[in-house]
Amino acid sequence: LWLLVPLTVLLQCILSLLSILYLWFNRRKAKEGDRAAAKVVILPNFKYLLWTCLTCQLIHLILVGPAFWTMPSWKKRSRFEVHPVSFFDTFCYFMAIFVTSIEYNAAGTLLVQKSLAKSAFANSRKWATAWGFLFASLSSIGFYTNSNTVFFTIDGIFYSLEIAFYGVLIYKAMQTSRRACVWYAVYSIVWRLLIVPTAYLDTVYQYREVYHAWVAFRSLLFPVILYTTLLRETDFWRGTSKALWLMPGNINQNPKTWLEVWEDPGLDATDLPLLLMERPLIDFAYLKLDTLLDIGASSRVYKGTFQGSVVAVKLFTPPRLDSKAVMRCLREAKYTTFLRHPNIVKFMGVSVQPPDICIVCEYCTRGSLYKVLGSVRLSEERKLSFMQDASQALSYLHGMNPPFIHRDIKSRNFLVTSDWTLKLGDFGESRLFTGEEEDSTNGRGNTNTPPEYLGTFAYMSPEIISSSYYDTKADIYALGIVLWEIVTLQRPYNGIKESTVLRNVVDAAQGGCSLRPQIPEWVSVECRALLKSCWASNPWRRPNAAQIRMKLIVIKNEGGLIRSNQAAAGGGGGAMGAIISPREKGGRRIVTTILESELKEMEHHAKMLTARRKLLKEQLQICSYGTLDSEAEKQLIRKHLAENSVNNLEWSRR
Repeated sequence: LWLLVPLTVLLQCILSLLSILYLWFNRRKAKEGDRAAAKVVILPNFKYLLWTCLTCQLIHLILVGPAFWTMPSWKKRSRFEVHPVSFFDTFCYFMAIFVTSIEYNAAGTLLVQKSLAKSAFANSRKWATAWGFLFASLSSIGFYTNSNTVFFTIDGIFYSLEIAFYGVLIYKAMQTSRRACVWYAVYSIVWRLLIVPTAYLDTVYQYREVYHAWVAFRSLLFPVILYTTLLRETDFWRGTSKALWLMPGNINQNPKTWLEVWEDPGLDATDLPLLLMERPLIDFAYLKLDTLLDIGASSRVYKGTFQGSVVAVKLFTPPRLDSKAVMRCLREAKYTTFLRHPNIVKFMGVSVQPPDICIVCEYCTRGSLYKVLGSVRLSEERKLSFMQDASQALSYLHGMNPPFIHRDIKSRNFLVTSDWTLKLGDFGESRLFTGEEEDSTNGRGNTNTPPEYLGTFAYMSPEIISSSYYDTKADIYALGIVLWEIVTLQRPYNGIKESTVLRNVVDAAQGGCSLRPQIPEWVSVECRALLKSCWASNPWRRPNAAQIRMKLIVIKNEGGLIRSNQAAAGGGGGAMGAIISPREKGGRRIVTTILESELKEMEHHAKMLTARRKLLKEQLQICSYGTLDSEAEKQLIRKHLAENSVNNLEWSRR
């Protein structure tokens, strides 16, 4: 009957290897659009669990393989047969118990994790390894002492604790919609309930057939149970699990109760029902990530393939994928689902691939407007086309009921297609404007009183910087900056510190020194007036997006972007020379002006401080006048005050 043990371990290794090859083959077929293959593909992170179990099985095979036909000495010792104790036998027994414990508990410790972040996989490996080491160490005591009582007591205690663990896992699974682990937990409980009695019958009464048959059944069933469990767990994250909607009241729950912040960063299992509401889901098995296109503060954009079509995949990678980050993804998916306009990036769906969330949208070949402006020579006609597309996108958003505020208008968020159409994307900071204050506790409503800066500093309107009430006119201000970029092919406030820009933009709103991007002399009067009206300090003086679109049509039909006298002088060469100046040097003139202004201001303050110091010193002398004993000292002070009385009076008034 010993031959059954190595054969069982060998077959178990073969089944595990076949499951890995099965996954690899179907994943390749799924990338080609095979739906049947996609249904049996598990999450990419689960493959590491399969490899972990296969490694443990191979180590176990190495321990029992050399003595294929006869039972090895360490196995005889564990069966309490008369055999001398050796360190090698003890080590072999320890390793057998250690790797077996990791193999059968790795999946359980993973399924108990609340998320599937990388840290969750790391934690599951740590817990399984620590538990296996403790189990193997204490069980080796019974092996070394050859005591039936110690052996069965230690094994009984550990198996009882594991049974209790899987019982709690079943209870927790039944309380939520994440029920993939139920069958695995039932399997784990059943074989542990029977392993100690069968081992006792084998050792004490020599009923070896029962023990070997049960161990073989447990081992051969494990790869099938494991892959089935991981496939059910994958269905949950796909959103195709039938148990997902069995939770009572899952649609009407407050989002805050769903999105609890746990210490483990990752997509929470309780986040998924909220994520699936009214959002088209894309099976990750069909999705393939290719080249990296752009890196943002909390996301990365990849060029990918979805069922043979080229798409853009926005992969959320914030430092902590907690409830706030999940809500941002949900908000972007929610809004972009219903936006349909030629100048809005087309949304295709959401793909849940723990620990990541992906938003899949159309791929714009030429990349962001920011990139195009810095690398492509644009004609005046092309620039006007871009400006009209940008205004049409905002006109569509602001024309909705209620109006839609983007809140992060900038050249990086405009994308250019192969036919030079400009499209607006990235709606992660967008809100519907209802005229009510935002409830910061649940993240709903609008954000007319934002608690922090939103967007990029160069595009922030004065009302956003000062955290005061704002509406769609904040987008108009940012649009004015983008239009200026298109006209001049330069970056706004290049080389100026963020704090300097924010301070001076707000000061302009309060009647101080105005700071706005410098408009070149060659820009036409009509275009100059449009840009200035867009970034007016008073929001009510800014035009709406529809008015901007109409003014651009007038500019196109009448004057154009370039002054007629500039174009006549040399065929517009001077103007075009300014237009195609490098963006890296675009803010040099503004920097010089700002630095000179600040230098004069500092010199003025220095003079005032010197005068103030002198006045305070003389006032101190006056205060000490009555305490002077020498008449000569008093006369000296009177003379000094008389000489400087006029200057003192002048500086005091200042």
